[in-house]
Amino acid sequence: MHILKKYCFFLCCLLCAFRVSASNTETQMVQKCLNSDRIKYFFGNYGVEVLDLNSSLFPKSRISNLHSIHDGKKVMRTLAVVDFTSSLPPSLQKAHQEIENGGSIGIVLRQNGWTIQKKAIYFGKLPLSSNLMQWMDEQRTSQANIYIYLLEVSKEDSGPIPYCTITEVYSPQYLTEDHLKTIYKQDYENHLTISSEKAYLLAKLKEFIYQFPEI
Repeated sequence: MHILKKYCFFLCCLLCAFRVSASNTETQMVQKCLNSDRIKYFFGNYGVEVLDLNSSLFPKSRISNLHSIHDGKKVMRTLAVVDFTSSLPPSLQKAHQEIENGGSIGIVLRQNGWTIQKKAIYFGKLPLSSNLMQWMDEQRTSQANIYIYLLEVSKEDSGPIPYCTITEVYSPQYLTEDHLKTIYKQDYENHLTISSEKAYLLAKLKEFIYQFPEI
């Protein structure tokens, strides 16, 4: 019930289009928080599991299950495919090592004093396979919203530094098209076009989703 109330608050914020009268701490958190914070807030807990899938489609990428746990079961809220920048400055190495050891990207960077900026690349949709729907504990909706962005980090004395490119596939129970439009506003409207490079990535991602293993 606690989770349902929070999610209903989120929906109310969407219907109100984040009016000034609704601009309290909770509303600001919905707009500005990390994906990990948002999952924890609306579903009560958050965890990240780095998956060892040995994918030929994304052989060098970090593939993660951003989940919440309910009745002892991990429920995927976001499937994340991460490609790190090939050359990182020494100032980022400590945080990067923690992330390589399985840490949650946003949380680790924040704990190490980095400010995070997201530069949108693309918003869109992709069909879900039956296996991935099982990971998401989804029985009805077979299409997911996706968000691709460049994550940059900075500190007072350095940055912005490109850290990684992240593709996030959202559970239908988590972030819908209306949610993304409200959270990212004009950024959403400005990044719907599919270039040839994006089309290639989306084709790989679609195939990856259909090859996704059973739980």
